[in-house]
Amino acid sequence: MKNKWAILIMFFSINATAATLTFDLTVRKINFNNEKKLYDISFNEMAAVYLADAKFLKCLQKSLDTKKAAKITYLGRELKLTECSI
Repeated sequence: MKNKWAILIMFFSINATAATLTFDLTVRKINFNNEKKLYDISFNEMAAVYLADAKFLKCLQKSLDTKKAAKITYLGRELKLTECSI
């Protein structure tokens, strides 16, 4: 019976990390990663480095300059941005 619960918990945790997540986050730092050809983004509220395409740069830069939170949506497992709006 314990194995069934462990498998069930593992299944839900794997699905949760694959989902898209949305938060209001303030950009702390933006760096271009030459290897990946993407931007590495750091947020004040989250302790990780996220990846972003150039199409999100204007939104991210505005959050960095104004110190205001942007609505960020990203893929949970990959930490790659899918949406940004202020």
